[in-house]
Amino acid sequence: MRTPRDPRPAGGPASAGHLPIADYGIIGNLTDDGLPGGEGAFGLCTCWLVDVLALSGRVEEAKKIFTGLVARTNRVGLLPEEFGPDAGEYLGNFPQAYTHIGLVNSVLYLAHAEGRWVPEHAPAGISREGLR
Repeated sequence: MRTPRDPRPAGGPASAGHLPIADYGIIGNLTDDGLPGGEGAFGLCTCWLVDVLALSGRVEEAKKIFTGLVARTNRVGLLPEEFGPDAGEYLGNFPQAYTHIGLVNSVLYLAHAEGRWVPEHAPAGISREGLR
């Protein structure tokens, strides 16, 4: 397992600039899957992108994507599994627990990346003393 500050996997977050990203998440994949219609944005994958950007020092980019995702919650704060490719309409399972778990984890990673206190257990890959 590589640590967030390890320079070797830097191509992963660097390539995030080439992903089709709407204000609420990553839109689909970059290859033709042979299926009709466009790809939507999966909430959990969007949270993973937020985590990777935050831990690689690209906190402002991470916050922008995170804020866009949070803005998509419904009036009681719930999120779906996926957002539509055109207007960001809710698709897939609703509500989606995995999206919400990802959202909570992203809050912890963003807080840690900004030097804020993180309760009890440090996020995965981070020691109590900080990034390894």
